[in-house]
Amino acid sequence: MARRASLRVGLDGAAGAYTAYTSPVWWAIVYLTLESLPTVFTNAVITDILAKAWGPALYNNLTMLEIVSSVACMFSLTVCGYLSEPDRVGRKWMLVYTAVTMAVPNLVAFTSGDANLIFWARMCCYFLGGKFISGSTSILSAWIADWAPDDRKTELFSTMFAAMGVAGIIGNAAQAWCLQQFGTDGVIHIGLVLQCTHMFFSLIFPSTINPSWVSWKHVHHESLTPSGSYIPPSLSDDTHTHTH
Repeated sequence: MARRASLRVGLDGAAGAYTAYTSPVWWAIVYLTLESLPTVFTNAVITDILAKAWGPALYNNLTMLEIVSSVACMFSLTVCGYLSEPDRVGRKWMLVYTAVTMAVPNLVAFTSGDANLIFWARMCCYFLGGKFISGSTSILSAWIADWAPDDRKTELFSTMFAAMGVAGIIGNAAQAWCLQQFGTDGVIHIGLVLQCTHMFFSLIFPSTINPSWVSWKHVHHESLTPSGSYIPPSLSDDTHTHTH
């Protein structure tokens, strides 16, 4: 009986710790999935729009976009990362910002179909940090690091990034099927709904760290400030209460 009770306590404790550590990561998984789907789902349709308008110049223009985006994002994403710190703008509101800058070129493509307008919308948003998933993945990684214990961070990062691969597979497969069933207009309308869903989800993303996410017994007495910011032991002082 004693061994059975001890086993039950151990299993309950493990389940509680697993829930505390992994449940919040679903916010990051859903966010990245919703961010990836609209672009992946409509990629063929948008490329077709650009190809019809640009003809042989398609590859030159897309290459130019990639070069410009790589240069622009070195600066814009650095600023986004700086502003995402909890004592500045914060993780959530920078995720909202990246969701909007990511959405603008797609919304232009869905509503106008003008290749030149799509080109300049992408160009402008690259300078604002709106390159596909580049800004959000770094912010979400920092958000996970705010609350996850050191021995689980790598696992949770891997789970989050795996979501993008799954979204890519689902998005491409769904796009091929929807093109056959609903045509180009149907895919664009669905893409518009997916894009709006992503922006809405960014608005309900947690703005602070919930203390219940952290199991104090297993995180070496790490602490949270009242605002939800994460304070490692080496940076906490006597003003923060540690639970022993």
